[in-house]
Amino acid sequence: MRSSLRAGSSSGAMAPLQHCSRVWTGGCHGFDVLFPDARISAAARRTRTDWLARLLTQSPNT
Repeated sequence: MRSSLRAGSSSGAMAPLQHCSRVWTGGCHGFDVLFPDARISAAARRTRTDWLARLLTQSPNT
């Protein structure tokens, strides 16, 4: 699931934030740290890293 969030500051200014939420069937909170060698952990890390790389290489107007 991809969506935008808005985060506020103490001054009341709002800034858009990007995030990507995924539910990994069979994975509890922190599963990629608890079981780093599991296939699901490798897939989760790869997905997170790929998303971050895409986010960091986007033009500001995208």
